[in-house]
Amino acid sequence: MARERFIDLPHDVLPPLIVGEVSARDWKAWLEPRSGDLIHDAEYFYRRASELPRNEKARNARAAIILGVAAIEAVSNDALVSIYELMIDTWPSECLTLEPWRSFKGRSDQPVARLLQRGSLPQKIRYLLRTLSRLTGDEITDLEGNLRKSVQARNRILHMTYLWTPNKARPILNVRQALHLAKIATETAREYIDSLAYTFDEIKLPIRTIREREGEPF
Repeated sequence: MARERFIDLPHDVLPPLIVGEVSARDWKAWLEPRSGDLIHDAEYFYRRASELPRNEKARNARAAIILGVAAIEAVSNDALVSIYELMIDTWPSECLTLEPWRSFKGRSDQPVARLLQRGSLPQKIRYLLRTLSRLTGDEITDLEGNLRKSVQARNRILHMTYLWTPNKARPILNVRQALHLAKIATETAREYIDSLAYTFDEIKLPIRTIREREGEPF
């Protein structure tokens, strides 16, 4: 299955609310959002940041960072829910050697429950990246580093903990820095969503709230 199925979506499937006029059909689609929807808005703001004059460039870059990390957080929560629902379900004995049950055999649902109840975004990401590595056998150091940078960039814009301690983490002040971090955040969000969706689909545990192409089942 091609990875592009999950996130390279035409706007007529889910038109971003920030683009053009919103029809009644668009509003209906947005009442049932899917993981990955936010990536389109993040990419839209990054494109604008790349094209607009200096003052508008910084504003749109910050929006791209915030929405890129929002997309990362949304798909992380949905992936954890997919794992948790599988773990607490009744497993037919004849399915224990089949996917997706085989990939989670002998693993406790409690770590996932704790993450869903009170886990931070970095903790959720670490769990899911370890799961990806276990399932694929691949090293994902670069993706992990860029996810960390993206979350830190978002925090430097929004979190008072960062704003109150400028010597430890300076706020994003200059346009060049904001644009660079916006590029990292949007590209990393897309890669993360892609990796999760593809790997989960390979083990027959789709993240059901990821929107697929029009005409295919959700």
